[in-house]
Amino acid sequence: MASSELLKQIQSGKRLKKAETNDRSAPLVAVDAPKGRVNATPSIGAPSLPSSGGPPQLGGLFAGGMPKLKPAGQSNLGTTWSCRCCGHPDGF
Repeated sequence: MASSELLKQIQSGKRLKKAETNDRSAPLVAVDAPKGRVNATPSIGAPSLPSSGGPPQLGGLFAGGMPKLKPAGQSNLGTTWSCRCCGHPDGF
């Protein structure tokens, strides 16, 4: 089969229907809320979260407190590490 015949068959084939995109990445906003009233209630299906007045807990990720990080610019290039299993300084 010649390439032009193949191209004709491809071009005469069934067209794909147009895809419909439903982008749900944006936050839900109540559009029909009356003027002057703010809807602070979560949308349907969202569990209500207790208001503790403090910063969010991120699902208990930092329940023990924020980790202490080294300041930028410090490095540990001079420290010696050892293997946990045998104590060899290079880890081998």
